[in-house]
Amino acid sequence: MNSMQNMNYCHLWKQPVLFLVATACLLGSPLDAQVGFVPPNDNARERLFDSDWLFHRGVKEGAESPVCDDKGWRKLDLPHDWSIEDVPPSEDDQAVGPFSRKSPGTFNTGYFMAGTGWYRKHFKLSKKDAGKQASILFDGVFMNSEVWINGHYLGLHPNGYTPFYYDLTPHLRHAGADNVIAVKVVNKGDNSRWYTGSGIYRHVYLNLTKAIHVGQWGVYITTPNVSASEASVTVAVTVHNEEAQSATIRIKNVILSPAGQQVGTAESQAAIEAKSEAAVQQTATVKTPLLWSDKSPSLYKVRTEIWEDGRLMDRTETVFGIRSLEFSPENGFLLNGVPTKLRGGCIHHDNGLLGSATFDRAEERRFASWLKAQASWRPPETEIPRKWRAFTTIKPPRSKGNALPSSVPRAPMARCE
Repeated sequence: MNSMQNMNYCHLWKQPVLFLVATACLLGSPLDAQVGFVPPNDNARERLFDSDWLFHRGVKEGAESPVCDDKGWRKLDLPHDWSIEDVPPSEDDQAVGPFSRKSPGTFNTGYFMAGTGWYRKHFKLSKKDAGKQASILFDGVFMNSEVWINGHYLGLHPNGYTPFYYDLTPHLRHAGADNVIAVKVVNKGDNSRWYTGSGIYRHVYLNLTKAIHVGQWGVYITTPNVSASEASVTVAVTVHNEEAQSATIRIKNVILSPAGQQVGTAESQAAIEAKSEAAVQQTATVKTPLLWSDKSPSLYKVRTEIWEDGRLMDRTETVFGIRSLEFSPENGFLLNGVPTKLRGGCIHHDNGLLGSATFDRAEERRFASWLKAQASWRPPETEIPRKWRAFTTIKPPRSKGNALPSSVPRAPMARCE
């Protein structure tokens, strides 16, 4: 799939293109605002965690501490990009709006400022959520982010474009008590030749599951054999067991057609040791499949369920397309056996005057505009399934942050005043 994804970075041509990630057929008219648009997930398992953050622009000693006095911090909702905002006089009293001659990136980054920023969020778990496994998922933070929960250091993620997550479970307080997430972001500024923005510029999610659950990005779907009469759908599921004892589980995968009808199923058992994970692979057959293509982006779903002793432990749904991909010296790229030309264009991730913050409506509008131009565009990895859904099977990068080794000394918490 990497070769397929890399093809999205070709130059703009005048000929019609194949949209590898999404197509004009999905959104229809660019003026149709809601057709094919899927808002960010916000359910009992995966909860949107964007609201009521606190922000401080600049260095702040001790801001990772849960007792830091943040009453004077600015309240905002994510996504957020501070580089597009007016430069504070304390940074440059000669700045004009967000533009400054002191910009480390100078003309390469449009004379926008970068620097250091801190984010904090207070939250409480309900009694209903007590005892669940909790993790926090960041779709994108630019850049060099460090994260703490209740003063406990979770890790460092240098990359500004890839999603990452951390396990919060060991450090959460009891139901009803105040928890504090603290995020430090450092953008040194002189690191690109385009506008990058600064901050938590994509969505954040709080994931709550039972002890036995499907792992983050734990469902991987492929279609190894495809024909007009039938297709093989292989589903690989990674299941985590955080309980203190081993468990025998039943994994059930149900394939649903674009119309929502059950068209295939696979089921098996697996034993998982305590505090470990197991990968289970199943294959089902779909008769007379509706093939995904640029002309007809038909999308199926796999509903994955994990059962233990007759109890439903977890359920997830994954959208995918049934299609075959082939490269040959004689015919080039073939989609479902049909020679298809790959042409497209490049676009940076910012939204103009809105900066790099990935506001859903702005992303949708931009994509619709690109459909007019018939250009291929590769949106952020985790925004692909959340929004337009007409994609070739993509396995997002697996990143659980980059915690510093225990041998690396860390400075004690400073007093936040």
